Amino acid sequence: MSGDYQLEDTLYLPFTTRAFATGIPTTLAGTPVVTGHRDANLTQFTTGITLAADFDSIGGLNMITVVATAANGYVAGETYTLYLSAGTVSSVSVVGEVVAHFTLDMSSAAKDLANGTDGLGAIKAETALIVADTAAILVDTGTTLDTKVNTIDTVVDAIKVVTDKFVFTVANQVDADMLSMATNTAAVNNLTLSTLGIITGATEAGTLSTTQATTDLTGYANDELIGRTIIFVAGDAAGQATDITDYASASGLVTYTAITTLPAAADTFVIV
Repeated sequence: MSGDYQLEDTLYLPFTTRAFATGIPTTLAGTPVVTGHRDANLTQFTTGITLAADFDSIGGLNMITVVATAANGYVAGETYTLYLSAGTVSSVSVVGEVVAHFTLDMSSAAKDLANGTDGLGAIKAETALIVADTAAILVDTGTTLDTKVNTIDTVVDAIKVVTDKFVFTVANQVDADMLSMATNTAAVNNLTLSTLGIITGATEAGTLSTTQATTDLTGYANDELIGRTIIFVAGDAAGQATDITDYASASGLVTYTAITTLPAAADTFVIV
């Protein structure tokens, strides 16, 4: 009997002994012993192997039990051959008769299951993490989620109070405040002043990376722009904003916290 099993399994391997002359199932006698070999290793072993001759009182039916554990010396990835090292059938020696053959964790499925990188082993590990995360979500749902939802509702209600005050002279356009501003000199002056601090510029050939860009900026001292925010408005880096950590006036080189896409020459930006 053959097959592939997993390490730590208990194997039940039946075999039949027959009379040589008639082929009839016949009792295995003579104090029989089953012995094993690993791969092509010449060292014999009997650890973890037991034999029940005439199993269930049926003449000629024999059952081998193998406790294939690491504690008994069994190893995943090995081939095992079991044979009779003692015993007779109808007074004829059957020593050397192979009665079972098996492997441990040698099948493609077993190897895939043991693969912790991208096989079933990895899926098993990920599934365990999902189960743990799901349990945590269920706990959170029962204790704090309701409170968080209520907080969101409160904030949304507050926002609605403000937006309900908007007046629209044109559908879907919030222009009421702008119309009011047109007749409000102080508001216009304040808006003008707020734009005076906005700096516009463009990148130039030189250093262009996710953390630095050579620019056309002039008239600002070293480090004068540190702490301000550079916003790329056109070009390869458009849509990205980051804080300035250094400025070199001689070259116009701006250093900033890393962005995802580096700018190209002539990308335009504003600094606020």
